[in-house]
Formats: sequence, C-alpha cells, structure tokens
Amino acid sequence: MRRDVTGVEELLQEENTAVSAGTGTRANYWKALDNAVQLSHVDIVKLLLAHGVSANSSNRDEGSRTPLHVAAY
Repeated sequence: MRRDVTGVEELLQEENTAVSAGTGTRANYWKALDNAVQLSHVDIVKLLLAHGVSANSSNRDEGSRTPLHVAAY
C-alpha cells in the first residue's frame, strides 16, 4: 500500500457519494484500515476512521482479528 493520503481521500469521497445515493458500502474498507495499521500509516488510519471505517470490523476468512487487535500489538 502506498502512502497516498490524497488518493485514499479521493476514493473515500467517491464512496461517500455512493453511500449517500444508496449504491455503495464502507464494508470493504476494513482491509485498507488493516493494512494501514500494519504499515504504521497513521495519517491514513486517521482518515479512514474519520470516514466511518470501523476499527472493530474483520473478515471471517482471516479469523476474528481486527485492525484494533493489530494496533494493540
């Protein structure tokens, strides 16, 4: 993952428009948050959290580990 805060912000703005229109979801951003936490991209973590991505979300394929668990270690 590149450390491209502007690019992430643009994607989130597009998604906010889709969510507002009822055609999008933030559910897929848990992996972006997980990666940002693992790579210590604090600015991207803050941006994702500010846009409503949950630190407690997870993918069942990867067990019950969440981005919050990763940040705690």
